[in-house]
Parts: sequence; C-alpha cells; structure tokens
Amino acid sequence: MTTVGNSHVLVYCNVISRQYIGSDMVRCLRTFPSTNCENVFDKIYYVPVEERKFHEIRIVFLLTNGKRVPVEDSKDTNVVRHFRKNYHC
Repeated sequence: MTTVGNSHVLVYCNVISRQYIGSDMVRCLRTFPSTNCENVFDKIYYVPVEERKFHEIRIVFLLTNGKRVPVEDSKDTNVVRHFRKNYHC
C-alpha cells in the first residue's frame, strides 16, 4: 500500500466505491494526521456508494501501518455521514 504519510489515519467504509489512495484502489473516505486529538473537516467530500440499498455501514480507522485505531477506548467518537441525492440516475 502506498502510504499517505508516516502517521496518518485512513477511514475505511464498506459501502462506498473504491478510489485511489496513492497507487491503490481502496474504500477510503478520508485520511488525516493521527497526531490530532480532534478532527473537524471544513470541506465535505462526496464519494459514490456502490449499492442503493444496504443494511449496515461499517467504519474502520486504520493507521498507515495497518493497525486499527482503538475507537472503543475513546469517550467521544462521532462519524457523521451525509448522503446526497444523485440526480443522474
């Protein structure tokens, strides 16, 4: 995997389409530096979803070395998903 930085977190999601991160096609929503305790993003990125209907959305936080970020140990972890209607269907 081509890394985006030595200490970045990659946010993976099972329902989105694959996109390039470095030279790899992965289901990554966003990357951000792992040194921050809080990340608020001022730019919204819309990524196409693969299915129109789904039963669950899985979000996984991984470091660039492949290790999971232990979210359950955190008191406040919020992930906001916003779906925009596609008018080209």
